[in-house]
Amino acid sequence: REGLACALTPIDGETRTCTSIVNPDVGGETTQINEPGPATTPGDWAHLTKDALGYTAEAQAICFCGSLPPASDPDAVRGCLSQLASETRLWVDTSGDALRLAAEVQPYGIKVNQHEIGALIGMDVPDASAAFRAASMLRERGIACVVVTLGAAGAIMLSEQGRFHAEAPPIRALSTVGSGDSFLAGLVYGLAADEDHAAALGLAAAVGAANALTLGAGRFDRSTADRLRAAARVTTTV
Repeated sequence: REGLACALTPIDGETRTCTSIVNPDVGGETTQINEPGPATTPGDWAHLTKDALGYTAEAQAICFCGSLPPASDPDAVRGCLSQLASETRLWVDTSGDALRLAAEVQPYGIKVNQHEIGALIGMDVPDASAAFRAASMLRERGIACVVVTLGAAGAIMLSEQGRFHAEAPPIRALSTVGSGDSFLAGLVYGLAADEDHAAALGLAAAVGAANALTLGAGRFDRSTADRLRAAARVTTTV
């Protein structure tokens, strides 16, 4: 209905359902009920890899997002990520074992929150200064662009273009469900448009904030995102 192309890799098992219960009267307080999803086989990952590689010629970027299904074979996941990273600009937005595997294959970019990168590096990341230190460690591993979201404190980016800190637009959040995914969508869209990292980070912050103003993940008006983007402030240190 929204005119978005959708390609699926079928597997045995039923697609999981995740439910978010939001109380807008208490600052968007959210309870999430996440099902584990069906188990996958190495063959499933091989099929997914083949399907995804079929889009690399026309895609400006591919994003690998979410948690791993139960019992995912680490070698199969690593092989999928490695092939995608070698063929296209791969962005990763995940955590735990999936993030550790992704860091090994050196994708172009990683987008994580402060807790996820802290768990990966083995350090507390309470603020932007610590986030830059953690991001620098990942850059040393060969990851070109590292982005860390910091909740109300905004987000940072460390890349070949410099160090950038986007302040979170002042909003009264209704629900943050889907804001991380929306942030990544805005970031990749911005980078595909003009490769200005500071501008892309500002767009990402605006899109993530726009999502937080609505109930339902990824549903907001373009005008809202544009208004927040105009108000976004990104500081740069080359």
